Amino acid sequence: MSTSAMKFQDRVRNITRKAKAMEGGYHPRVRKDGLIEMQPDRPALRKRLPLKFLLALVASVIGYKTFLLIKIGEAGYNARIAALGDGETINQIGATIMKIDPLTRLLSDFIAPFFG
Repeated sequence: MSTSAMKFQDRVRNITRKAKAMEGGYHPRVRKDGLIEMQPDRPALRKRLPLKFLLALVASVIGYKTFLLIKIGEAGYNARIAALGDGETINQIGATIMKIDPLTRLLSDFIAPFFG
């Protein structure tokens, strides 16, 4: 494909992306040079928060729980979670999140032999 055709495709892609962004509404903005530009309105939080980020966050929490379970051991881990659950509301929420779930147990049983 020639250079001019690739530049044209890039321009078409940018125009399409900007038009799609403005489907949810837009507002005028005056640039420093006096030109009036239309800016897309900010999308709702659920549209701004990508699914990949949420999946990475969940995977990170499960990985952290698995690592702690392997290093501390199940008895020590459960004792620390019980102590965390006796605290304030935010500590109780953390204890609920950090409880051993079936996936964490499965991963720790699978990975523990590699840590020795």
